[in-house]
Order: sequence, then structure tokens, then C-alpha cells
Amino acid sequence: MDLTNTGPLTLLTGYQTPAAIRRIGANRPETWLRNRHVVHPDRIAQIAIEAAEQQHISLPGEKPAAQLVHTLAREVIELNQQVAELDKDIEARFRDHRAFGVITSRPGLGITLGAEFLAATGGDMTLIGASAPVPRDSGKISGNGSPPASASALPPDTATCG
Repeated sequence: MDLTNTGPLTLLTGYQTPAAIRRIGANRPETWLRNRHVVHPDRIAQIAIEAAEQQHISLPGEKPAAQLVHTLAREVIELNQQVAELDKDIEARFRDHRAFGVITSRPGLGITLGAEFLAATGGDMTLIGASAPVPRDSGKISGNGSPPASASALPPDTATCG
């Protein structure tokens, strides 16, 4: 299970050990997840049940570890919610900035990267031109990088498409 997703984390807030999952049966995990509005509760429940059926060893310290897993899963979910709220706040503030249109009109600069650019430059829009590629030529002549490869420059077996 991918613990970067909310669904598996939600499952861990309720059931932390294989024995707990086996104890509640085959249908309850899916219902429990569905009641908590988890995406794909059937898949998550099936994976958890299959894993629980293969694990029958209980180790010393499992109960305290389960309590820790419960706490950590709740905290990760809460932190993910705080990050999402912060992202919304940053986006709203960035959209209100006078340079929003200029920054986002640059290829590759969307909301997140644009806001990071604005924060990194302190709003100095003279630096937006500094984002253009710089030729690495030496000497007095610049802009003469290596010439583009043409069909005649390729080895004979790749020069034609046939």
C-alpha cells in the first residue's frame, strides 16, 4: 500500500495490525473506509485483507507500535490537510500579485513554480529575463552552439526512415 495516499492512512487510523483486520472480517474494512469517504475503498480493503491473511505472527511490543502507527497516521493526514490549505493560500496571494500574468505567461511557469520564482526573486521582475537560456560559447562569437544533426550527419542505417 502506498502510504502517501489518504486511503491507506485512513485505514491505519482504525486498524493497525493484521490481527485487527482479520478480526473484523472481509466486508467491514470496505464499509468502514467508504463511510470515511475514501477513494477506492474496495481496493484498499482487499489489499489489506490479503496482506492480513498472510501475516499470523504477533510480536512483543505490537500493541504500543499499533498505538504509535495510529497517532502518526492521524498526524500525517492532518499535516497533509494543512499543506493543502497553505497551497490554496499561496495560490490566492500569487493570483493577486501584480506580476501574476507576466510570470504565468512564461512557458513552464505555472502557479507553484511561479509563486516560488516570485518568492526567490523578492518580486524583482528584472530577473525574469534572467530565466532565458544562456549560450555557453567562448570567444567573441556567441550563439554558435553545435549545429543541429541532419539526416546526412546520421549513420547510414538511421539516415532514412525505411
